[in-house]
Amino acid sequence: MGSMATASAYLVRKSAQQAREVERMSTVAQISVEQIQALSYASEQYSISGDKNG
Repeated sequence: MGSMATASAYLVRKSAQQAREVERMSTVAQISVEQIQALSYASEQYSISGDKNG
């Protein structure tokens, strides 16, 4: 039971961290969080990566 609570707490922390990151990106890009999420979804559909690896 303790490991389930630990795993749940970890997932909550990660979700909160991801939400803060999306909000930060929307502020930097000066577009809404919803637009950031839509762009993310579209890029996943077309296998477009935002990484700058070579």
